Amino acid sequence: DTTVSPSTATLVGPAKESIVLAEGDSLVIGRSPGEGGLAIENFEVSRRHVRVEMRLGQLLAVDLGSTNGTSVVSGAT
Repeated sequence: DTTVSPSTATLVGPAKESIVLAEGDSLVIGRSPGEGGLAIENFEVSRRHVRVEMRLGQLLAVDLGSTNGTSVVSGAT
């Protein structure tokens, strides 16, 4: 789930934890995303799968060369 306002975005992880991204912030998501990233334990997710960025009031997803690709599903709550 994702909620975007003009200057922040709130992402909800698999354990229902909230992660707030402010303008200029980014977050790497994957099985082994590194320090400060969001870990997802799923065989379809690459170690470093996607980077999510908050830029100019928009939430952007950048695939990091993942094996299975990245799909974006819009669904503000």
